[in-house]
Amino acid sequence: MDVRRALLGRPDGRFRIAGTVGLVFVFAFVLYAAYWRSNAAYGASTEVTTQLGAIRAVAPEISDIGHSRATAVLYLPAAAIAILVQYHGGAAIYTLAAGPAIPVASALARAAFSPLPDVLEMEVLGVTLPTHLRLGLAVGAFAVVVGSALRRLSPPSERSASERFFGSSGERHRAVVVIAVAAVPSVPSTFWLYASYPTYQPFGYAVFGAPIAALVYWYRGGIALAWLGDAAAVLGHATAIAFIADSPDYVLDPAFFVPALAVATALGSLGAGVAVGFRGLYVVVSRRDAVGSGSHGG
Repeated sequence: MDVRRALLGRPDGRFRIAGTVGLVFVFAFVLYAAYWRSNAAYGASTEVTTQLGAIRAVAPEISDIGHSRATAVLYLPAAAIAILVQYHGGAAIYTLAAGPAIPVASALARAAFSPLPDVLEMEVLGVTLPTHLRLGLAVGAFAVVVGSALRRLSPPSERSASERFFGSSGERHRAVVVIAVAAVPSVPSTFWLYASYPTYQPFGYAVFGAPIAALVYWYRGGIALAWLGDAAAVLGHATAIAFIADSPDYVLDPAFFVPALAVATALGSLGAGVAVGFRGLYVVVSRRDAVGSGSHGG
């Protein structure tokens, strides 16, 4: 195998792969910049003496679980993107770069936009950045292995970058219908459950949204639509909570919606991963049946 191609992918696809990783980084930086500029930053952790502390320092705080799933919130979406980069591009260097993209974007956004004292933020960045580069590269290395295995199992089709994220036009419309139908119950269920559980529960509703994400990705809707499938359930719940509190504008507060989106992308990535696993199992079983039929026919 050509080493240069294994590291950088095909020459005609390198620009698209690099652009995908760059786009993910920029989007994550903008999203987390909004969060770290909000009032949520005043309660941000500055305890970074351990690896877990460094992770929690750049992860948004989720209302119903706090920072107890900070690693998953940051690294499940990063792993999903990195595996996609390796699967479609076969470029180990870009896959390794994708691994730390989201957590590093959050760390840099916090250092740049947090209202906490600059000296304190530079100390936090000095610890969190090396930690997340190390962990992100480990995630990227894992993605190289997984993505390469998936390429062998089921070679990727020629799809544009937009189709990889959002699916083709026909698949996209079907996925949007599934998302709309499946996510609608999150709104009335919030009003119904609020009497017994008067709390905001984005993680709980993200768990509810994970099967929606799996279903959307199973029909090749793309990772972004899988995230949207989970986010629809979470944001439906968040919108209902805002109206119950008689503060509909609160939905637009980054301290409110960024953690919701973060946990939705994490659980949506998990749902997509389950769909990939079942799809791979289906391919293996189908091939085995085909081989068995061929041997009987011979």
